[in-house]
Amino acid sequence: MFENFRIIDFQLCQSTHNGYFIKELSILNYCKNDGMSVSVNLFEPPEDMILTQRDQYQNNYLERHIHGLNVYKGLTPYNKLGDLLKLKQGIYLTIAKGREKRNYLKKHFENSVVGAILNWDDENSRSLNMDRGNINIHCRFHNSNKNFSCALKHCFVILNSITS
Repeated sequence: MFENFRIIDFQLCQSTHNGYFIKELSILNYCKNDGMSVSVNLFEPPEDMILTQRDQYQNNYLERHIHGLNVYKGLTPYNKLGDLLKLKQGIYLTIAKGREKRNYLKKHFENSVVGAILNWDDENSRSLNMDRGNINIHCRFHNSNKNFSCALKHCFVILNSITS
């Protein structure tokens, strides 16, 4: 269907004023001639992040029940996010699952960084259940509990849907 593309999935944490920031980012680059490369990053919180009690409550819920990621822990400085999202040479199509993630990328990053963004739900008539299926891949941040939502697994679920 597509020759060169990348799939992006991410997990968010809540920040001030009902905003969100990317906590975990997975990027799967697929080039027909060069193969595939994958990266997974867990971000430190933005330096200017201030959480209200309500924000902290929401993030605690996300950590315990959704993605298992602590809002205050990370390995990659948040200011590196824009560089990681820049397009690789020869890849001009970014695929994201769902309108919310596509809109988040469009809102927060220039088209020159993320390129054309395709919402896989719009292109694919069958809805993907990201946490089901027989794809048993998880990043190192989710190895202890495979029930948590993992951005890397989501990238492979989308890839499987594209290539099958």
